[in-house]
Amino acid sequence: MIAVGNPCDGERTIRLRVRPLDPPPDWIVTVAPAAMTLQPGEERAVTVTIHPGVAMSGSVVRVAVEILRW
Repeated sequence: MIAVGNPCDGERTIRLRVRPLDPPPDWIVTVAPAAMTLQPGEERAVTVTIHPGVAMSGSVVRVAVEILRW
């Protein structure tokens, strides 16, 4: 889980996208919720889930969570 906050003075709808960085080709990475409306100063937790395909011993998957729109 990671925290997403609204540092702005007004209400904002935030849309998120998860971008896997060099995962094995059959792995899927998701973020939920992918969109939320936050009041000024409000924070909420989002969950990043990694769904492995074929399990690979010692695999390390890096991801970036990007804000698509404020």
